[in-house]
Amino acid sequence: MLLLRPDSGYLTVLPSLAGIGIGMGMLAAPVVAAAMQAVPASRSGVASAANNTARQAAGALGIAVYGAIVSSPGHGVQFVSGLHVAGVLVVVAWLTGAVLAVVVLRHTSHADDTPKARGLSNAPQ
Repeated sequence: MLLLRPDSGYLTVLPSLAGIGIGMGMLAAPVVAAAMQAVPASRSGVASAANNTARQAAGALGIAVYGAIVSSPGHGVQFVSGLHVAGVLVVVAWLTGAVLAVVVLRHTSHADDTPKARGLSNAPQ
C-alpha cells in the first residue's frame, strides 16, 4: 500500500490484498486450534464463543479505525496519504502483536500440558 498513488491501477493493490487473504487463510485455523486447546474440554463452547466475539469485534473496530485514518475518499491525494499512514500503523501494530505473542508463548509453562491438567480427567496418562 505504500507504493499506492492516486493514479495507481488495480495491479498495484493486488499483491497486498492477495497477501492479506493468504495470510488470514493460513492463520485462522491455527489460532482457533490454539484457543481451543488452551482450555478444558468442558469450557470449549465458552472459548469458541469468546474467540469468535473477539474476532468479530476486532474486525469491526479495525475497519472503523482504518476508515477514520484514511477518510476523505473523494479526494485522491488525501485518501492515498491516509492509506499510507494507516498502512504504517497496521505494520507497527502487527509487529507489536507478533513480539508480544512470542514473549508470552516463551514464558508459558508446558509442565501442565497433561490431559488431566487440561480437564480431561478420564484420558489415559
